[in-house]
Formats: sequence, structure tokens, C-alpha cells
Amino acid sequence: MATDRTARKFDLWARNGKAEEMERGHAASVSRMLGSAVFAKKAEFTFLDVGCGNGWVVRQVAARYPRCVRSIGIDKSGKMIRSAAKNPLNTGTEEYFCADIEHWKYRGRRFDYVFAMESIYYAESTKSALDRIYDLLGTGGVFLCGTDFYAENVATRRWASSMGITMHLYAKEEWRALFKNSGFEARLRHIRDPRARQVWKRKMGTLLITGTKTA
Repeated sequence: MATDRTARKFDLWARNGKAEEMERGHAASVSRMLGSAVFAKKAEFTFLDVGCGNGWVVRQVAARYPRCVRSIGIDKSGKMIRSAAKNPLNTGTEEYFCADIEHWKYRGRRFDYVFAMESIYYAESTKSALDRIYDLLGTGGVFLCGTDFYAENVATRRWASSMGITMHLYAKEEWRALFKNSGFEARLRHIRDPRARQVWKRKMGTLLITGTKTA
């Protein structure tokens, strides 16, 4: 796929160790996000990580849940995908594709779970991204979407100017409306880390939007 400014930014991060820094920074929130899912209750399930970076969540799900029959990661950054694919911790269940969610051509079984941490607001169109995720989920499927970049979290607003790429900023109720407009039943909660050094992680935390496809 042709690269854009966002892909080039994350190509750079794949080279300079920023991917591993993101992994460490998001580990606590992501662990609780995944813990909110009901993987263990499924006879078997499929999993997709949108904006998978170096693939750490894809590998974690594949390794932790034997009932995961397919764990897929997609990312716009070709260098991130290459880093993910060559990681020696891959179990063999993982697959990685260089693609953006709006245009990804996927013909396989619909997913039981879609996950995204700090990635959906980079999409050219948030509506198109959410519509596509809704289509990729089977009935009863769940989309777990985590973001630290939301309007009420004043401490992260400067990220857009410092990144130099498009980042769509929404308030909590705007996120809820976006999910509902794409067909999801939406539930919002904060995931706070009381042991974090950053004040905002302790007081505001990650906003988790859980979207369920009921029809």
C-alpha cells in the first residue's frame, strides 16, 4: 500500500525503539482492557488488533488463550509489520498485514473480537473505520477501543501538534455517538492506573469504549 504521513511516522518509530516504549506505556491499560473481554467463555474465537504496531498484543492473545484460533494484526506501517512478523515469540497462530482498516480487503471468517489501542483516531475517517470494524465483526462481536487522547483529558491534547500528523480529537459523548451511528451498542469506562507516575494516568486514565454488535 502507498505510505502516507502517518505510516511514515510509525515507520520511524519502528526503527528508533518507540514501538517498545509504547508497549511498556500501554501494558497496564491493555491488560485490563483484555481482562474485560470474555475470551475464556468462548469455545474458540478470532481476534483482530487494528494498529498492531510491533504485534505485542496479537502475540499476547495468541499465547495466553489457546482457544484463539486466529490472531491477526494490521498496521499502516510496513516497518512495524515486518518487525511483528519476524518476532521470535510468535506462536504460529499470528498473522500480520500492512493495511489501514478503512481499505483492508479481508475475506475470512468474521471476528469475535476487534481491539484497538491508540489507533482509531489516526484514521482518515473515524466513521469509515468504525463502519468497517462493524462489518468485520460477527453478531455478538465486541470492539474494545482504548484511547488516551480524548477531549476531557487535557494533558494529552498537545499530542496532535507534537506528532505533526492528523489526530481526530473527540469528547467522550462524541465517541459514544460515533459508535452508535455505526450500529454498536456502546459502553464507556475509564481505566486508571493508580501506580503510574503521570498524574493524568492516575486521575483520568485510558478511555475504553466497548462496542457490541447485536444484530
